[in-house]
Amino acid sequence: MTPRPRPLLGLVLGMLLGLVVIGLLWQLALVDPGRTVLFLTVAVAVLAVAGLLTRQISAARGRFVTAAVIAGVLAGVGLTGIPELVSVGRVSDGCTLEVTAGGLTAAPSDTSALTAFSIAEDDVVEWAMTSSTPIAVDTRMAGITVGGFSIPVRTVSSDPASGEAQEVTGTVDVADGLATIQDSTGLELTGVYHVYGEVSGEQATCAADGWVRLEPAGLFATNVLVGLWIALGVLLLLIAWAALAVRSSFVKARRAALEGERVHTGTVTTAAGGALAGGAGAGHVAADAEPSGTTSPEAAAEPVAPAPAFTPEARPADMPPASIAPAPAAAGAAAGAGAEAQDVAPVEDAEPVQDPPEDLAGSEAEPDADADGEPEPEPASDAEAHDEAEDGTDPQPEGDAEAGPDAGADDDPDRR
Repeated sequence: MTPRPRPLLGLVLGMLLGLVVIGLLWQLALVDPGRTVLFLTVAVAVLAVAGLLTRQISAARGRFVTAAVIAGVLAGVGLTGIPELVSVGRVSDGCTLEVTAGGLTAAPSDTSALTAFSIAEDDVVEWAMTSSTPIAVDTRMAGITVGGFSIPVRTVSSDPASGEAQEVTGTVDVADGLATIQDSTGLELTGVYHVYGEVSGEQATCAADGWVRLEPAGLFATNVLVGLWIALGVLLLLIAWAALAVRSSFVKARRAALEGERVHTGTVTTAAGGALAGGAGAGHVAADAEPSGTTSPEAAAEPVAPAPAFTPEARPADMPPASIAPAPAAAGAAAGAGAEAQDVAPVEDAEPVQDPPEDLAGSEAEPDADADGEPEPEPASDAEAHDEAEDGTDPQPEGDAEAGPDAGADDDPDRR
């Protein structure tokens, strides 16, 4: 699985986000949407969102470079509006303009993008323009500038037969103007505006521009503000969803790569390995299992691992002592005992065998070193002692019994 970055989607969403942010700041009367502010904000938003939906540039280098180039072009256009951002209002040479609203009077040079002339919705703005050359006015025009582009709003033509004059005056009812715009477009406008106007005739033309601010009554005072807030919320949700989707694709791709490495190196068990593991659980001993210290009779029957030598420690508690075979005696002990060993009655109800030392476990018993290689004789039975008493002979000492019948012949001088 490969990751799925979305830099081009970030390009589109970034543009929309930048425009919505500028629209909010504009309608809240915080900034003028001049060329520098508008294009630089959109460029930053494009680059940020495209980077967020790319995560790794190497995964989509070409598409991210495309988004970055477009953001760079937007930023370059924004830099060309710096002169407008730092300039103040102007009026044509030979002309003057004064504006009065709410008891305040200002000239175009008193305004700028950061220090706009404030008016209220219920104000009536009065303006007066003078010219050093008498003008027979035949055209009046007003408009706004957004992003460095002039947008004519209203143009009024008049009959120049009224005569020439050096002063032209007029009034603007703010409420009437807003109602006219709302009727024609359905929008309730507020914010900071870079306005311009012009009066002209055959003799001369006077033009002026400046900044005015129309502050809203609240954050959601107009339908434009409500729509912009909704658009901002929707865009943020879309960007968050796209970012999570891109991140999920990278996480899945990373996990798939790790699983591939584990399979390649043999660290992942296959289905056959799982079956073998199940068989081991059912009774088979794993090859790498460590042998335990003691082995029970059931475990000794395992066909895979051989059972260790029997030790007394491993004898079950319910095993009778008679079932344990005694250690075989030395071959010489059986020959020395002779016929008497055959008459010895088997031992019954013997006491439990004591555990021999650990060095003798699992091996044949060795004779005691103090007995000089001869085993200790067993005591004669009661029947044998009774027979000897009837014959009138005393039982032979243990040494004579061990010497055998030839030993007496050697000691009697008559038999030589």
